[in-house]
Amino acid sequence: MRAAVYICLLSSIAIAPLTAQSHPAQADRPLTVTQIVRLTSNAVVQVVVLDESGKEFALGSGFLVSADGKIVTNHHVIEGAHSAIAKLANGSFFPVTGVLAANADRDLVLLKVEGKGLPFLTLDSTAGLQVGDNVLAIGSPLGLEGTVSPGIVSAFRDETPNGRMIQTNAPVSHGNSGGPLLDMRGKVVGVISSGVSPEEGQNLNFAIPSDEVERLLSMPLKLTSIESIKSLAAKPGEPSSAANQGGHGHSTDQPIPQDRWQAAVAGDEASEFYIGTSYYYGDHGIDQNYGEAVHWFAKAANQGDAGAQYYLGSAFEFGQGEIRDDVKAAELYRAAADQNMILAQVALGTMYLQGRGVLRWSRLFGQFSAIFKWKFCFSV
Repeated sequence: MRAAVYICLLSSIAIAPLTAQSHPAQADRPLTVTQIVRLTSNAVVQVVVLDESGKEFALGSGFLVSADGKIVTNHHVIEGAHSAIAKLANGSFFPVTGVLAANADRDLVLLKVEGKGLPFLTLDSTAGLQVGDNVLAIGSPLGLEGTVSPGIVSAFRDETPNGRMIQTNAPVSHGNSGGPLLDMRGKVVGVISSGVSPEEGQNLNFAIPSDEVERLLSMPLKLTSIESIKSLAAKPGEPSSAANQGGHGHSTDQPIPQDRWQAAVAGDEASEFYIGTSYYYGDHGIDQNYGEAVHWFAKAANQGDAGAQYYLGSAFEFGQGEIRDDVKAAELYRAAADQNMILAQVALGTMYLQGRGVLRWSRLFGQFSAIFKWKFCFSV
């Protein structure tokens, strides 16, 4: 009798925007493992996934594919997420601003963080990849960032539920999901996605071919809320989990219900936030409009909602023209940070370090606990 094989998902997400000159991490000749790590590790990141209360509930891996902050990871890594933070190789944290594209069938998603001039990895076609070729996995197994695992291509499997996969004996664990599988030129040939339970076999792991990442990048890109990924995980005929989350849930292909508008006009805090995020991301058939987003977030923020304070601050920080106001952004981030919202603490800390909206380094140490206490959430 054929033994049952159990495939387990290796939750992961990561990202590594660094303030360095933009360059693709690649070479035209075979390199040593040490050279590959030196060339690529800055573009591999850890993704910390947060629930609606701002608490960490999953970790994963990922990698930058562009200098402006596009990150590839697994779809399953961010399912159920309310927000996420990308941790860079230098220890910095950046909030994930949204989802640009997703393919649930192939377990891939393209995330976005705000950045420019970032190091990134390049893709290599798997057409020339052969069984026995040396490969390298980099990621955050069990939260251990920057872990390097060498191996070989063990086989190509076409009979998996998610289509063609690369089988590798490169050791990976929970937290590696979304991380790159690299060839010996430092180019991405796969995305680590799953593995066989240790009870059934050792080092039987699988990666999605890089050709599928190329298809993901060729999809129409539109920034949507990270919560919208939940609707892609819903079964046909069933409501998405996001649609059942009340004020903070989004289903991007459905118009805003009339009762939501009425409740928002009447002063319902959750509905004000809901409509604000619709304008912020351009969801529900509404064109993205930071001015309208500011209007609705301000109404909810005045009632003390930390989420609205954070998003209002973000609209002021990244808005254009008259909307742009770093001082207001810092004030709003501080109000949300005082309510222990991790994303706001990260954003405020970043503004202090960059000297935007506050005096550079001023009051930094006096604000130490408020700005940096999020660090204690990520111990492993």
